[in-house]
Amino acid sequence: MVAYFSVPKELRSPIYLCQGIINLLLAVYLITYGFIALPIVIPTILGIWLIVESFVAFFKGNRLGLIFPIIGNHIMWIAILTFVLGLVILFNPVATGVFVIYLIAFAFLIAGFVYIIEAFHK
Repeated sequence: MVAYFSVPKELRSPIYLCQGIINLLLAVYLITYGFIALPIVIPTILGIWLIVESFVAFFKGNRLGLIFPIIGNHIMWIAILTFVLGLVILFNPVATGVFVIYLIAFAFLIAGFVYIIEAFHK
């Protein structure tokens, strides 16, 4: 929202203000009630946020495609992939939570092996 009010009036877009308000509301919700229903609520909020951000990126890519077609097309494809990822997360929040837990566990596992190997290597 700071970026919205810091640019000149002719460069302001209402979508930036809407995006800032949505991000602010999600942050306040997570700070106040995020711990109550953590396994279901956070993936659902993440899915909704990704869907909203994909719409914003799609329209940005569409407008940018008029000036730079290659960059605009890439941004629109990334927006479509973000939309699909948001839908997957939204319709399967428990599986997303399990996936994230396993992803973090494997990251710690790999980091642990690296530290052990480096300890014996020296």
